Amino acid sequence: MNITKRIITFLICTVLTLSLVCIPAAAAYSGKTYYINTAQELADIRGNGSYRLGTDIDMTGFDWDGIKSFSGTLDGNGYTISNLSSDKGLFGTLKSGAVIKNVRLENCTIVTDSKYIGAIASYIPANAENVQILNCSVNGTVETRYANTSRMNFCGALVGVAKSASAVVSECRSGAYVAAKYGVGGLVGLNYGTVEKSAFTGYLSHYGNDHINCSCGELHKTLAYTARIQGGICAVNRGTVTGSAVLAYMKEAEYIGMISGIDIKGYGSVKDCIALNDCGEWTEEPSKYNAVSNILSSKEYKKVG
Repeated sequence: MNITKRIITFLICTVLTLSLVCIPAAAAYSGKTYYINTAQELADIRGNGSYRLGTDIDMTGFDWDGIKSFSGTLDGNGYTISNLSSDKGLFGTLKSGAVIKNVRLENCTIVTDSKYIGAIASYIPANAENVQILNCSVNGTVETRYANTSRMNFCGALVGVAKSASAVVSECRSGAYVAAKYGVGGLVGLNYGTVEKSAFTGYLSHYGNDHINCSCGELHKTLAYTARIQGGICAVNRGTVTGSAVLAYMKEAEYIGMISGIDIKGYGSVKDCIALNDCGEWTEEPSKYNAVSNILSSKEYKKVG
């Protein structure tokens, strides 16, 4: 292992270790907090209430239909939600004031035909103010098989599309397999908000390709399909990515950026990040590859269809 990769691995391990430390529970909540101890209780979450996991929850065999809309607080409390298998993530839409923190999704399989998907939330609308996703992790598979042509076809391990400028993803991480036809982001597909102090150590691909373990083994093979845009943190960034790290396996896309596939000029920014493509080489050099991101104007981006 060369010195560059050792440094990046050390930094990523530091981010992951620090982010595993659960935010200490408050002595009391204002109002009533509902404790969630079963898969059914998780499915019954609604509205703008305050919810907290009271134990690990195994979703094996549960018919998960997602929480369609949420503007309250869900605190994972250091517990794990495991084996969720569905065509929907935890939340469909996060609205103003929503706070999702300390949630750990392990061995999830989320595969859909929808335009965008994320294991924590599929969509954060532009008018949603102060949405926060804090100290969350996702491992498993997150994939959209939406086959039509659309510049709104995005997949992220945590969030599919975050169109709110005030949305924050902080101290989160994923080692998931993430796949889509158009835009594939390690943490967020399309980002208008802020992603900070986070890490991605997984594998990005076009849907339909074989899963490959991101651990420098039999990685260098020609894949059957290619995505348009891949980014280690975001596929397309119109917001801010800062203080984050990537050690991921990425290949076979038209636009590849180790932090963001495309930054929209004058809007997107990347600061104080570090990244390395797992194994450090490509089968074929992507036509648009950048160690950080490809910077395009809004007009140029509209042509990437």
